Amino acid sequence: MVEGLIGTLVGGILSWIGSYFSLREEFINQKKLNKREEIKKEKSAFLVLKDELEENKIVIRGYINFMDSNNKLYIDFRNDNINQVRDQAWKQVRERIFLCDDGITGEISKFYKVIYGMENADMMRKEDVDIMYNECKKLMNEIVEHVKKLEGELDRRKFVKFF
Repeated sequence: MVEGLIGTLVGGILSWIGSYFSLREEFINQKKLNKREEIKKEKSAFLVLKDELEENKIVIRGYINFMDSNNKLYIDFRNDNINQVRDQAWKQVRERIFLCDDGITGEISKFYKVIYGMENADMMRKEDVDIMYNECKKLMNEIVEHVKKLEGELDRRKFVKFF
């Protein structure tokens, strides 16, 4: 009877140890997979935002061309009947982007806030448009660098070990 009790205890302990290490490894692998998915979603959000900034750069360049061709020092959005900067992608991805703790998110947010302020005032001065154009180009370059960094993280990590 004692042998049966000892066998049961030893078997139970060995089973518990095996389960513990198996579950621990599974948990670690799942954390790695979750991190990989987070990085992929962040990368995707930044690429969508980069595309929108590319379109906005074209629109802002159009502002500059409009002012140059009409010898204007400012744009009046009410009377000049020109396209405004797009922000749909920014509204969609800003929560995901703010989760990333990087200085680029503040710069992007500041860019859109300045644009909103100028458009709400229904007027933009030429100097401000030039600044916004350069800022847009700078942000696009920063996003490209950030995406490269994210791709490096994806390549560098050994995410899951199967069997």
